[in-house]
Amino acid sequence: MSRRGPRGVRFDRKSNAKKSITHLSGVLESSLNADNELADIAARDILRVSKKHGVRTENSIGKKICRSCEKALIPGKTAQVRVTSKNNIITCLRCGRVNRNSLVKQ
Repeated sequence: MSRRGPRGVRFDRKSNAKKSITHLSGVLESSLNADNELADIAARDILRVSKKHGVRTENSIGKKICRSCEKALIPGKTAQVRVTSKNNIITCLRCGRVNRNSLVKQ
């Protein structure tokens, strides 16, 4: 007997992870202005699910989460956003991590 189990388990696991990430992304988006604690929990869970199952998040959602402290980045509340001519600089006000994104296409 093999120890692997059914063949479709891996695919089902990844598709279930994608579904849960999209659901948590909606929770994160809706709770950014209302409840900071709920947004932080959703951000932490998005990172945990994506790391465990190897599923990437969308770019727009990934930029709203601090990778260091695993909290939601809310501009003006928990994040400082500075825009220069070449870069978009996001600083987490909780842990101090700086994330630089290039605005110039290469």
